[in-house]
Amino acid sequence: MTDRRPSRKRSREIRAAGGKYTKAMRANDARPDHGDVPDPDSTPLGPVGRWRGAGGPEQWQRAWSRAIGELAPVRAAQPADPYDPYQARWTEGAAGLALVYYLLATTRGESVEAVSTDEVRSIAELPDDTRSAWPAVARIDELFARAGHLLDAPEDPVAACWSELRADCSPTGEWAQNDWVQSDWTFRWGADRVVSLSVVLHRLAVAGSTP
Repeated sequence: MTDRRPSRKRSREIRAAGGKYTKAMRANDARPDHGDVPDPDSTPLGPVGRWRGAGGPEQWQRAWSRAIGELAPVRAAQPADPYDPYQARWTEGAAGLALVYYLLATTRGESVEAVSTDEVRSIAELPDDTRSAWPAVARIDELFARAGHLLDAPEDPVAACWSELRADCSPTGEWAQNDWVQSDWTFRWGADRVVSLSVVLHRLAVAGSTP
């Protein structure tokens, strides 16, 4: 199934048009030859291939299989919207779920299947007062180190995934000082990609799909 989300070029054009997805853009993107190349590893969760990477430990691959197997049916059961602004939550959340399944299993010497979703939820929990992801980042950092990984390790798909997930998404420089930027919900702050893990865990719980 072709991924119809806007390309980077189209996203820039939408921003230049004041955030409007015009009829002309929609008509062009509806053409079968509109130029967007589908990700061969695309799932209902979005293109997870760049998060999963190539190779890595067997437990890493098993963790990804479990995460996709649990999340994909929940996402697929929801109304399809290729331009859903929350689609990234599913992709990032799948990466976070696979990562924590892998880290908990590895540090305990257990199978991925032995890790409960409740244990992942306790790792991903956000404080009620701030909703900040940084405490969760600290907990995952500890697991990551105990599992024997280094953030700057070359060709390590686990390190590449966590390095991007934990990155600070906050606007920088003059952008961060503008009142309209701080009040605009479309801007992301702090380790916001890690927040996606708690989002998908909540949707799993609502769907009654957690083990």
